[in-house]
Amino acid sequence: MAREMSALPADAWIEHPQKYDGNIAVPLISPGGTINQDAAVAVAELEPGKELDYELTEGRSAWVHVVKGDVQVNGTSLQAGDAAALRQESKIHLQSGSTGNSEVLVFELVA
Repeated sequence: MAREMSALPADAWIEHPQKYDGNIAVPLISPGGTINQDAAVAVAELEPGKELDYELTEGRSAWVHVVKGDVQVNGTSLQAGDAAALRQESKIHLQSGSTGNSEVLVFELVA
């Protein structure tokens, strides 16, 4: 993985938002980037009990992977290692569980 990451051109990287304090989705990859796919990837870290709405681009599907903790994704409870496919949704509502921070990856894909 380190070799692949170091092969990315400098303009593929964006600065981390200043004063990042969690509870937001940070884009990692967006359409037109260097992955040669019509996809976007974001990461979100949520404090216990916090909520976040991620707006999907019209006509797109999503894959949400829980990296750490427990999260409700549009009302469905998921644990670390679980994932959910979402279709025909306009947004993803994420709600962190009550113990420890949670982290999710959101893959926005062609429907």
